[in-house]
Amino acid sequence: MAERSETPVEIKDVMPLLPLKGTVVMPHQIAPLGVGRQKSLKALEAALAGDRIIVLAAQKQDDLEEPRPTDIYSMGTVCRILQVGKQPDGVLQVIVEGLVRGAIERVEREDPYFEARVRQQPDTQEKTVEIEALMRGVLSQFERFARYSRSIAPEQYAVVMQAEEPGKLADLIAVARDPLGDITELERVKWVMKGGVVYRDDREH
Repeated sequence: MAERSETPVEIKDVMPLLPLKGTVVMPHQIAPLGVGRQKSLKALEAALAGDRIIVLAAQKQDDLEEPRPTDIYSMGTVCRILQVGKQPDGVLQVIVEGLVRGAIERVEREDPYFEARVRQQPDTQEKTVEIEALMRGVLSQFERFARYSRSIAPEQYAVVMQAEEPGKLADLIAVARDPLGDITELERVKWVMKGGVVYRDDREH
């Protein structure tokens, strides 16, 4: 099973860019992806040959198979590649860990894969009295939601309740509402069960 890496990583300004269809990966999230488009595969290969760091950003339109830089949102998430496995059909099943938000300042090149200059957008660490009160309110609402909902796994609930940074708390709660982001068995990246319902992620990014 893939696990978060505790090793600090130095993030460069320029890195491979992989556009996502219908998916957003948040900081602090561990998520599975199916990668099948040729340009995306080359971006992944470039990241694996280097420091395993890649920036993921959503496409503005999911039906575009060959997006241009203007078709990709300018805000994404810098991720670390944790695990890669290949399917018989050639699609790579990848598990990534969201590290930090990143603003895509410009695309340095488009072929054979997207490579972008990225400016990190770390969350503020400031915790004023007002922010702490907001966090308590959010946690109270989340606790109430989790109590009456069967869609929150105990492990996920514990991680959210232990979050001390406001940005991390917001990201974790956003992930908690995504049926393809709540992964409790990361080795089974094709199938996810949430709230007794089985979801299959067949999208190729």
